[in-house]
Amino acid sequence: MRRFSIVWLLAACGCVGDIGDRPPDPTCSIEAGEAPLRRLTRQEYNNTIRDLLNDDSGPADAWLPDPIALGFDNNAKAQVVSFQLAEQFVASAEAVAATAMQNLALPCAEQTSACAREFIDDFVPRAYRRPLTDDDRARLMGVFGWGLSEDGFDTGIRLVLETVLQSPHFLYRVELTGVESGELVRLDDYAIATRLSYLLWGSMPDAELFDSASRGELHTREQVRAQAERMLLDWRARDALANFTRQWALLDEIDDAEKDPQQFPLFSEEVKPFLKQGTTLFVDHVTFASDKGDFEELMTASYVFANAQTAPLWGTSAAGDDFQRVDVDPAQRAGIVTDLAWLTALAKYDQSHPVARGVFVREHLLCQTLPNPPDNVEIEIPMVDPNSTTRERFSQHSADPSCAGCHELIDPLGFGFEHYDAVGMYRDTENGKPVDASGSIVQTEDLDGPFDGAVELAHKLAASSEVRRCFATQWYRYAFGRGETPSDGCTIDDLHARWGDRDFNLRELLIALTQTDAFFYRRPFPEEECTP
Repeated sequence: MRRFSIVWLLAACGCVGDIGDRPPDPTCSIEAGEAPLRRLTRQEYNNTIRDLLNDDSGPADAWLPDPIALGFDNNAKAQVVSFQLAEQFVASAEAVAATAMQNLALPCAEQTSACAREFIDDFVPRAYRRPLTDDDRARLMGVFGWGLSEDGFDTGIRLVLETVLQSPHFLYRVELTGVESGELVRLDDYAIATRLSYLLWGSMPDAELFDSASRGELHTREQVRAQAERMLLDWRARDALANFTRQWALLDEIDDAEKDPQQFPLFSEEVKPFLKQGTTLFVDHVTFASDKGDFEELMTASYVFANAQTAPLWGTSAAGDDFQRVDVDPAQRAGIVTDLAWLTALAKYDQSHPVARGVFVREHLLCQTLPNPPDNVEIEIPMVDPNSTTRERFSQHSADPSCAGCHELIDPLGFGFEHYDAVGMYRDTENGKPVDASGSIVQTEDLDGPFDGAVELAHKLAASSEVRRCFATQWYRYAFGRGETPSDGCTIDDLHARWGDRDFNLRELLIALTQTDAFFYRRPFPEEECTP
């Protein structure tokens, strides 16, 4: 029944208003940032179908990949819906509806229009994540009536399911309701429930969130904090954290990594998913299981999670496929900064890659945007030479005057990782020569200066206010599905301050995101721009 698909997709209004922020400092200018209409990502769609219909088949896995912008796949400005993707929405809706009909529990026994209305009143508010309107009900009863007249009760219900799953109110997180408060609109409790659930769970609200919203109990920071604390105890919070980690730490990049089997016999296709899992387990443990659980531990911990396949790469040992916490040499390893997965992903087939690793620190840990190389510059990676080290080869590469301007920001930083080869294994020598992992940082707020090796760098990064602010900013980008703008400065200041008040505990950062005015408010939008 594809006749319903494009009509419903075109009903989406792409001009949801901007989010406002109110900093604790009254001298800070209040100017709301953007609040774009956000489509469910593939993972969010799969999770929502799972929680709505008890269907864990992962229908969105067959969709076109979500585009990446600013490091994340939920950036609203990149979420363009092509005709092919719209067709995939239709196919998924039809498949999910057909599966649901096999064991759908109706709230009534008799197959009547009254029963269909009761089903709509129960199911659709959960799917739309808000109360049903009279127009919603009338439209869906019309769909049911058409299916009933064509082929009976089951067809009518199935068409309702297909229509709801193709509606913009399901596919998008629509925030059209709220109460105007000066130049801002305070979101209603249902929108707050949805923001909470997709931030902390990557899925729809549960029954308790819906009930709290219906009672008006998501209106204060204390109420929202209490729900956030509850939700962080749920396994879905760990799933959402894994999704953030996967993208922030570039774990998917390792899927395409290829290494010289002669030089790196411990690396194989089979070990790739274990490397990703080990990183995810490490971040999960620091966030949810560690007594300290703060940013410093994330950056400098001298333990990893390894199994028999990954332990040799860490220079240690472990038994079996099950992961276990393993202590490593603190002179060689320091938290996420020396993690095997991203070090392997950001290396070449037969050598390390100081430039790529330096860029990672600049962009992912410092939130700096590096310029693209000039169009007339031909980028060539130095060939492996058994008589020289990687540092020596790359130093010649960056000596080019046309490259030096950017590479002085990157290479001296990336050289600090030269103790780690193309698969992240620690080394003291390369081609018979001692490894020189001395480095330096320039053009930062509080990090400028020399360092010797990635472990020393990790401790500098962990103590840096600029790096902590960047980590909070990365979560801000992920939470709100967009990049920060100058008007978000006060909100991010507020977020960083709230996090600092909680000793930079990682769980408290997630809660702090829900306590900012950006979480509660948006700007009003011109009605003429949202005319259906």
